[in-house]
Amino acid sequence: MKISVIIPVYNKQDYLRGCLDSIRFQTYSDIQVILVDDCSSDDSVSICEEYVKLDSRFQLEVHQQNKGQNGTIVDALAMADGDWVAFVDSDDTLPLDALANLAAFVDDQTDIIVGFAFDGDHSNSVMSIQDWRSIMIGSDVVLCTRWAKLYRRTVLDDYTCSAPDGIKLGEDMIMNIKIAFKTDKQVKITRQKVYEYFRNETSYSVSHRWTIEKYARLYYATRDCIPESEREKYAQALANNGVGMIRRLVLRGSRAEQRKISSSPFYSDVASLVQASGLSLTRMDTLMMKRPSSLATRVLVQGYRGAQIIFNRIFKH
Repeated sequence: MKISVIIPVYNKQDYLRGCLDSIRFQTYSDIQVILVDDCSSDDSVSICEEYVKLDSRFQLEVHQQNKGQNGTIVDALAMADGDWVAFVDSDDTLPLDALANLAAFVDDQTDIIVGFAFDGDHSNSVMSIQDWRSIMIGSDVVLCTRWAKLYRRTVLDDYTCSAPDGIKLGEDMIMNIKIAFKTDKQVKITRQKVYEYFRNETSYSVSHRWTIEKYARLYYATRDCIPESEREKYAQALANNGVGMIRRLVLRGSRAEQRKISSSPFYSDVASLVQASGLSLTRMDTLMMKRPSSLATRVLVQGYRGAQIIFNRIFKH
């Protein structure tokens, strides 16, 4: 069984060798490694070319014009000939047994295998596709990555691997929701850590600054991924998604962005969906949704979240 490992590359010369070495020396050897460079201006292409010469399993495509993350992924898929596909960011690495641990869960009963990018007391489990859809729709954007997972090649295509124009962060979440509605099979979860995430302070996901307009665009794109016939079933998950976006704006947004919340159609739509779906909110989120633009609300929510973090750290050890 071959695994195609897709690595989008853009100006990651300082991290690229570590990434590629971690894949080249995987204990699972039946792999195809697809590198697609999206017009890097540093030495990334030269480094990729080194590995193509070193290892016949590596292939490289170099874009002549920038296509962004969506275009890069779609082009890589056209080159993939594996039965399964894994995605790796070019500034991250894999534990050497990562692909072997994921591949151990492959069978005819699943199209999606999920691992972890952090140590913890995880346990192997099986999740219904309905529960998985709810998690993908309702979770924080950061949790819905395309990495640390293995996908059957047949659930990936131009539609599932593309996001609407203007979505620069949250593309992974959109992709996972689309995939979740392309299969009816259960999802398998391995207890193993299969990914080493490196927090690169220069990466887009770290430096990105959210606005009410960007969150609204992502919220409606998320909603549009859910087939109309299924939207009522997943209304609470979508409402939870929207509340989380508003919470992050209250916590981290500029005062100018916070003042926009109450008058935004996005806020009105989320509030209406919370009520219509019967989603149960915490006391703090209930307060936040009533007065999201209030400075007092911001202070209270920050204090509440800070207390939660401290509580979790105390009782974790």
